[in-house]
Amino acid sequence: MSEAYSTAITLLFVGMFTVFTILASVVLMGKFIIFIINKFFPGELNPTIKPIASNVLINKKTLSAIVAAVEIVTKGKGRITEIKKNNDK
Repeated sequence: MSEAYSTAITLLFVGMFTVFTILASVVLMGKFIIFIINKFFPGELNPTIKPIASNVLINKKTLSAIVAAVEIVTKGKGRITEIKKNNDK
């Protein structure tokens, strides 16, 4: 019985090491591919800021607060494309 447990524990550790190695290689290859893509195919460096399409009249302070909140939450990558008033009550 002891030999069976020894074999089971050996297989357990070999399997866990194999899974760890494969997952680590997937993560490292993904990071490498992202690095290469960003290095040779950079995104738009100076995106043009388009005016926000809005059918609703909105206070400038409110609009600046919305823009600031979106910029903070999305870390500068989000853009507001449209503002709609929600009439659900």
